[in-house]
Amino acid sequence: MKSYTFLKKPTGQLLILLTLLFSMCLGARSDNRKNDLLAAVSLNGKMGFINTAGKFVIPSQYTRAFPFFNGLATVNSGGQAHGGLVVNGKYGYIDRLGEMVVKSQYSMALAFKEGFAVVELGNLNMGFIDKTGKVIARGFKMLGSFHEGLAVAMDQTGKKIGFVDTGGQWVLQFPFGRKYSHPLGNFSQGLAHVMRIGDYQSGYMNNKGDIAIPFQFDAASAFSEGFAAVMKQRKWGYIDLDGKMVIPCQYDEAGPFTEELAYVRHNGQYGFIDTSGKLVVEHRFKKVTSFSDGLAAVKINQKMGYIDKTGSIVVEPTFKKALPFQFGLAAVYFDGKAGFIGKNGEWIIKPQFDAAGSFH
Repeated sequence: MKSYTFLKKPTGQLLILLTLLFSMCLGARSDNRKNDLLAAVSLNGKMGFINTAGKFVIPSQYTRAFPFFNGLATVNSGGQAHGGLVVNGKYGYIDRLGEMVVKSQYSMALAFKEGFAVVELGNLNMGFIDKTGKVIARGFKMLGSFHEGLAVAMDQTGKKIGFVDTGGQWVLQFPFGRKYSHPLGNFSQGLAHVMRIGDYQSGYMNNKGDIAIPFQFDAASAFSEGFAAVMKQRKWGYIDLDGKMVIPCQYDEAGPFTEELAYVRHNGQYGFIDTSGKLVVEHRFKKVTSFSDGLAAVKINQKMGYIDKTGSIVVEPTFKKALPFQFGLAAVYFDGKAGFIGKNGEWIIKPQFDAAGSFH
């Protein structure tokens, strides 16, 4: 089994674009305290947080506000919003009472993961802080959030890439060159997606630096519930944690398993399969989300609604946009405004906001 040595001097040039370095919090679960769930909403050009009764508990005062993770939310103060971008302003972190725990001082700041958050400490000087705002490590050109105690990182020279631990120490470092690989994703269930330079084949590495699943795939994704979607000859299938192909590559697209089901696309239509590969929801939707809280959002005739795990429609497709359910509530868009519905489709918080995110 091939193993990478620690802190070996890198050579050559970086040949791939690490577009997944900043995939933060995709699939992450936030605080599970039912009594203090909050959702970020936008009203009249400013963002704040509401509770499950629809009342503002943190006033709409921020240019941007993001969900709570690890008890803190990233907010931008003083900037100007232009579409999805924020010009100027600084990012900081607030707690669930709206108190500024880490003052607004960063030009870029990501959500807390595993007790640490990535921030920009200067011109392309990336580092990470703890929940008190203390700088734990700095001096990175690129830095990802922590997953299973490790974060993808690149040093300022651009010649060192690998994983650092929560103390900022290099744990796994990858030499450069056609014979070597580079990490493309975070650790999930003990494995990280890596790509071999030269033939651009994908495989998986464990946290000791061993290639646990050999390079053999044209593309690959993170493990979820014991399975990972992989591509061969432009078709997607699934492998298990041992690298065994358990669902053949036959789909045009394949999503992660959540609640033991995964969406797959065939002939332009989405359906859902179980972990044995059985099609449990027929391919008949133009757009879907993964299952969450037992329901998945689906698009029918240009409108979004929700189905259960049998494929039965439980919330009629009447919405322009529909987010996944979290804690029994889902943000949906109706007549140009956002509100929240329950799993029976009834309005819990009537549509009144310019935008809304899920409760966390």
